[in-house]
Amino acid sequence: MPLVIANSVGIGLLKLEFTGRGELKGSQPLLPFFFDRITVSFASRVLWSRSLDVPEEKERPFFALISMASNGEWLAARGRGGGLALWLKG
Repeated sequence: MPLVIANSVGIGLLKLEFTGRGELKGSQPLLPFFFDRITVSFASRVLWSRSLDVPEEKERPFFALISMASNGEWLAARGRGGGLALWLKG
């Protein structure tokens, strides 16, 4: 299941966003992912955007799936370092 992922932080109208791709793999799924673009925007207007190098498959970070909604609206996973992530379908 190919996924488009985004990680962003906003302060008021200023937003920093990383976007990329990921895919669930395996029977106890892992979600390896990568970011291929960084964007800075203000009030929905892109101020700066740059593509990022895509890491080799073996070097990509990943999350281990904890749970997923039966309708696919959200995923919860734990990162390699123990962090928790929640993704919502946009």
